[in-house]
Parts: sequence; structure tokens; C-alpha cells
Amino acid sequence: MVNLDKSEVSFSQNVREEDKGMIRSMMGVKTVANHSRYLGLPMIFGRSKKEIFSLVVERVWKKIKGWKEQFLFRAGKEVLIKAVAQAIPTYVMSCYKLPKAVCKEIESMLAKFWWGSKNGERKVHWLSWEKLSKSKSIGAMGFRGISEFNKSLLGK
Repeated sequence: MVNLDKSEVSFSQNVREEDKGMIRSMMGVKTVANHSRYLGLPMIFGRSKKEIFSLVVERVWKKIKGWKEQFLFRAGKEVLIKAVAQAIPTYVMSCYKLPKAVCKEIESMLAKFWWGSKNGERKVHWLSWEKLSKSKSIGAMGFRGISEFNKSLLGK
């Protein structure tokens, strides 16, 4: 069943007003001039791509912020970063190429969470995110580089 409360319809400019009214009355759905989002993705892009994809950054930040990092060991942080935080932007990255600034911002948030902080004071980042992103077989953590992962998803 289609939930008519959650459904919207938009018409092209070629459809006459009386046809629109007839369809609205038959279907019982609301009409909109244009859709801003479809399946959680932006439909129309403006000048600032960073602003459009800030939704992805906010979702990652909310997830990281909710975890109590002082109570997690390294293994717990690793699982949360790999399984949750790096999975949030996957759908968007499979459709669009994220700007480098957005990728860097997400990686920066993940690095801050990994190295931790106490009372708002950042701890020392002993290794760069690029080195942490290398394979476990060479001694790194095996985190995904966001921009590289984005490229691989778009290549599929």
C-alpha cells in the first residue's frame, strides 16, 4: 500500500492545470513544485557542493558525538569507526563524488575520535590519517580513506 500522507507528486510544465487537479483528486496526494531530496540525496545542486553534502558530515558527527570515547578501548573504537562511521556516507558516495573538503572534514572527525580528547583538549595525533588508512598487513589500522573509497564506489 502507498502511504498517501508521505507521498508527493510533481508535474512537468507541460501538464495542464485541470489535468493536475483531476490527478490530485483521484490519487489524494499533495503536489509540490519541485523536490529538494529524493531517497535522502539532493536533487538540485547549487554553487556550494560542500554546503549540500554538509548533511553527511552532520550525520557522521552526531554518531561520533554520541559515543563515550573515554569508556572505549582501541578495539571498540576501531569497530565503531569501520562498521558505523565509515558506513554512513556510503550510499551518497556511491551516487556522487564528494568534494575533497568534505572528505577531509569527515577524516578529521574520525581521527579526533580515534586519538581522543579530554575536557575539549585534543590529544596528540601520533600518526596521520593517511598512514592509519593503509592496510593492516603492513602494520596500519586499515581504515578507509574517504576520498579513495568514494572513487572506488563510483567506479562500480
